[in-house]
Amino acid sequence: MTDEINDRLTRDRLGELVQAHEINTVMLGVPDLMGRLKGKSFDALHFLTQLPAGSEMCAYILASDVNMTPLDGFGLTGWHEGYGDLRVVPDLGASGV
Repeated sequence: MTDEINDRLTRDRLGELVQAHEINTVMLGVPDLMGRLKGKSFDALHFLTQLPAGSEMCAYILASDVNMTPLDGFGLTGWHEGYGDLRVVPDLGASGV
């Protein structure tokens, strides 16, 4: 990667890096209860086209312990309500390379 890349990206800068073949995969993630990053990896071109809409992720990833066992007491998730999907919209201000 080039020296002019800084820690944070704009959508335009990400597009430039993808077109230059310097970035080919983008990870979209959220922290779980243990602080681990959980999410999905996208082809970078696909990510750029989906960026405004975000992606769906199962709410299960937000309410499971280190062994991926579902935890009780969360209104968002549980066997009583099911484990639905959440819309996760990327914040490029929190992105980095």
